[in-house]
Amino acid sequence: SLFCSGSTDRTILLWDLKTFSKLLTLQGHENSVWGCDISASNKWIVSASADRTLRTWDTKTAQNKSILRGHTYGVWSCKISKDETFIVSSSDDGTLRIWDTNTGQTSNILDEHTEYV
Repeated sequence: SLFCSGSTDRTILLWDLKTFSKLLTLQGHENSVWGCDISASNKWIVSASADRTLRTWDTKTAQNKSILRGHTYGVWSCKISKDETFIVSSSDDGTLRIWDTNTGQTSNILDEHTEYV
């Protein structure tokens, strides 16, 4: 079983919960990493950062697969759908964004909140 964690040191760590050991260190964000999630297949991770981006990562190679841009302020959290077809992110810009994992593009913006999300 795998788990990921993000930090103000701008990294994401991938952990093995059976052995409690660190498997990978992912680097690339330009500011604190506030959230991350691992896919149901354990093949990739998404991370959310104060640098206003989300990034996707390959869990075998530690390579940054894509950078998702669109939020105008820091991104607080992210969640991958169980079928891995979309990502939901929340931001200081007051929006939730739905991202298509095939295209890396925003498919919907939910902006009903009046404050940070």
